[in-house]
Amino acid sequence: MTTSVHQKEFDITFISSGELCKDLSICRTSLRNAIITGFLPAPIVINRHMFLWKRDEIAEVVESWRGSLARRRR
Repeated sequence: MTTSVHQKEFDITFISSGELCKDLSICRTSLRNAIITGFLPAPIVINRHMFLWKRDEIAEVVESWRGSLARRRR
């Protein structure tokens, strides 16, 4: 039971690269480019395919990006 409590706390605190791609409907290349150009802050690197960010640290940027993507997709 403590594992599920810890997992919930983790999920509330962090967002993964995969979750971010899915949430914004973007590919990993777009995500990597956002990191390289500094649009997204530097992530916590788990391995070369998985990155994490603290949700509260990137929430504003993600919402801005979501709005930009929505305008372009119209």
